Amino acid sequence: MFPEIHVFFSGRLPERMAVNAMFNALHFPFALPGQGALEGHRGFMPMRLQHVDTGFEFDVFDNAEMLALMAGAMDPAFDRSVTFRWSGDDEERLAALCTAAALATMLGAVVLDDEAVSPFSAEEAVEKARGMLKWIVPQLEGERAIGFKGGTSPIHLREYLRPLLEARKDLVLVDRYLVMRPVRHVLRGAALGRYDRYAVDIHRLLMPMYDPTVACTSYDQLPGAWEIWEPHFQPLLLDQLREQVFTPLASVTSLSDFAGAMRTRKHPNGEHIIALVRSLLLAGEAEQAAAFVEEGERSANGEHEAELMRKLRGDLDRDIADMCADHHRREADMASVLKLKAIWEPTPFPVELPKASRAARTDEAPFPLAPWAPLPDDLYGALPEELDVPVFSKRLQDQGDAFIRLVPLSREDAEQRHEAHDRYCMVVRLSPTDLLTIHYGVWDQANPGDRRDAGMLAPLDVFVNLRTPGWGLHASFKDEQRDLGRMGRLEIIVHDLERHIHVWQTRLDATKGVRVTEDQRRGKSEVETPMSDTEMAPWLTPVFPFGDYWTLLRRIEACARLAGHGPLPGVPPLAS
Repeated sequence: MFPEIHVFFSGRLPERMAVNAMFNALHFPFALPGQGALEGHRGFMPMRLQHVDTGFEFDVFDNAEMLALMAGAMDPAFDRSVTFRWSGDDEERLAALCTAAALATMLGAVVLDDEAVSPFSAEEAVEKARGMLKWIVPQLEGERAIGFKGGTSPIHLREYLRPLLEARKDLVLVDRYLVMRPVRHVLRGAALGRYDRYAVDIHRLLMPMYDPTVACTSYDQLPGAWEIWEPHFQPLLLDQLREQVFTPLASVTSLSDFAGAMRTRKHPNGEHIIALVRSLLLAGEAEQAAAFVEEGERSANGEHEAELMRKLRGDLDRDIADMCADHHRREADMASVLKLKAIWEPTPFPVELPKASRAARTDEAPFPLAPWAPLPDDLYGALPEELDVPVFSKRLQDQGDAFIRLVPLSREDAEQRHEAHDRYCMVVRLSPTDLLTIHYGVWDQANPGDRRDAGMLAPLDVFVNLRTPGWGLHASFKDEQRDLGRMGRLEIIVHDLERHIHVWQTRLDATKGVRVTEDQRRGKSEVETPMSDTEMAPWLTPVFPFGDYWTLLRRIEACARLAGHGPLPGVPPLAS
């Protein structure tokens, strides 16, 4: 759910001009647009903070349920409320908080936000707003100084998606949801969340309109944080939405398809199983639903699973007309909550129709994958085929079961980034079957959140991965003692890729002065060995001449031998 602020008051809301005058009196750098009263307003309220367009949902209504909940915690004369809702962006929260504080000051009202358990005074709301202004405004001024104009709010998302929205009238952005339209029973699309101030996260959104509990899970999240300041952000976003979101979701056009998709899910409380059975029942496939429940009853492991099957058995025995009526109500409620009424088509469930007309009258609309936004020629690069010849890129883009090079770099450009401790990636093929990747650094001078002084080197983290048939090697150097001139932590992990387990790992931790080794080849034995700074120092530096990946591999392989592993898979025995 989205964060909210409530203002509880009595009487009528003031005119916008009066609120703007209060903004000035409180030294809040905002202004409400337009003229006239706030009474009866529902929907988005645009605002501007310096160079940043922002805003919030602003709804005026008498929330009897919320008022009853707060009974005893505030003046009983307060019989009205307004609600501010936003999507998680800092500027949106600040705009909502400043407006709530101004209204509360004018009306003698109280405020309740998502951090409080009871309403607080207008004076406290003003202090909260001023405290947030103290760190937001300098941040915005720094961004303005370097010409940064991006953001992660729905306003910014619409701009990033503009080429796609203009090309595809069967796509619509509603708040942070990019969805196929029209919608009947299954909502399909992407949820674009706020990862942090300079990045978004992306989830595949596949949800029956009557059950939001299976909408977005970690299973559906696209890997990584999608950084809006990168020059390649927009084309990458548009292309990966096509490849990783809409390509798999376009094939889900019926409740039966949705049930099939749920078979591969794993929700902690079994929500995917409930959604699967109910979708089969509503699709008119009661026999399949019964067979699934019967199998679950036979294989139930523990009381939780047994209770889940008893609940689903109750669904099987439920009157189907009653179930349909209940789920139609749920769909209507969800369309209202998600502001989808303009694209939602109330439709019978398949079970309510003759089989011959079910698909035509209840399936979601087909979604062809063309046209799409054009793709720049220089966005991706191939993995190397030639042995022992490294290639470079700004990043590696995870594609689920594989990855590709994102924004290829020349050797010269990569070397400049290496010397500046700016992040880049190196990929080299050690043999026809062995692929080495090195992620160098986590900082970037182009990042508006990078507040390094000119000429100051960033902390240096390095991540090494080697995939060889059946095995994976991962090593990470973490810069946690940079003031001492060395890394603070080295971890080496050996994976058995066929069994999907870590079979051996060791970590050197300079802050604790220990090496901890866990060897599952010998029954999960864990050995902790004290080590002095002098003993650790040779292993903890990731500094290596640009392009000399063997230096890192030698250090990793020698450290693993010291900790008792022996030769590492895919790595020639280079250390003595």
